[in-house]
Amino acid sequence: MDLSFSILCTKPLGRILGDILTGVSDSEVFSVSEVSICGQLSDYDIVPEKASSLPRGGVTLKAPQGTIELDWNYGPQAFGQMITGDLHVKKSAVPKVPSMLDSLSVLGGAAYAYADARHLVFADSRVVFKKKRTLLPSHSFYAVYWHNYFGEIFAREMCSSLQEGVFRYRVLPSGGVSLQVQEFPPSDDDVCARIAGYWPVFEKYNPNAKFIPPIDIDYSEVRSLAGMVAEEGKSVGTVVGDPNDFLRRIPELRSVFVTWAKSKGLIPGNESEFLEFVHRHRGEIEASPRLLTACVAGYGELIRASQTGYWSMGRLFARGEPVVAFRGRPWASRRVVLEVIEALDLELD
Repeated sequence: MDLSFSILCTKPLGRILGDILTGVSDSEVFSVSEVSICGQLSDYDIVPEKASSLPRGGVTLKAPQGTIELDWNYGPQAFGQMITGDLHVKKSAVPKVPSMLDSLSVLGGAAYAYADARHLVFADSRVVFKKKRTLLPSHSFYAVYWHNYFGEIFAREMCSSLQEGVFRYRVLPSGGVSLQVQEFPPSDDDVCARIAGYWPVFEKYNPNAKFIPPIDIDYSEVRSLAGMVAEEGKSVGTVVGDPNDFLRRIPELRSVFVTWAKSKGLIPGNESEFLEFVHRHRGEIEASPRLLTACVAGYGELIRASQTGYWSMGRLFARGEPVVAFRGRPWASRRVVLEVIEALDLELD
């Protein structure tokens, strides 16, 4: 059965990665065979150590049953830390999936999580993305799914009637509630609509759904950690000068980078090769603001083209900074300016 899930976390995922790897170790549901950190394959045993030092990072776990991705960001403007996955599991293993997701939700200090048949999640995603939203809570939830986890901040607001007629309802040690609508996915829309009727915060069944009063998710733990803003509040985005001018000049700047890279005998083909190439030539790049800006443009274009992204300007996290964003996944935006600076090991003045 093909399943998709998302978990909105509040804990620093990079620092608890070892526990998370243990939490997805069930051989039937997800047996990890390959791990990569920030796009680079890594030895399974050293990934937690490497990840714990990254203020922004991404880890991909691959298995015969699918892929799980973790994305995190720390600092004063940090927000949701994400665990997402696409699984293909045997029907006999499906009953174990909610327990794995509940374990990950508790470990990650999840505010909210959902899982259902992949085609159903995809269909709902297409609807909400047209509204420039996501399936994650902002002013309301979107739908009831086969498996739902409501963190303590939401569980306090739940109506007790929600547990009537569902397959499984559990209050977990975290204070959160795990609600499984049926034994197997996909969820039945009529059943989900009935459950949602007890708690009018699901937009799919009630266009006027909203939290009253609004729910303020606590991201204080990740916001208290070392962020990515230079001394005296100078944003890393200022490395490229005026951000709007930079965005307008990306084709020109990429051309500058390509011409320079060819003169060195290499056109990097992936992110790892690019950053290694930049690091090898860091002395020349650091001495030329124009070349540094061209490297950022070239790196961002590589990511944009390979992952079907688009250039944008950071609004919350990385405010006012050029980033490569991805439709429907605002939490996955790439801070390409910072990534190039880290490859150079360049300190901002």
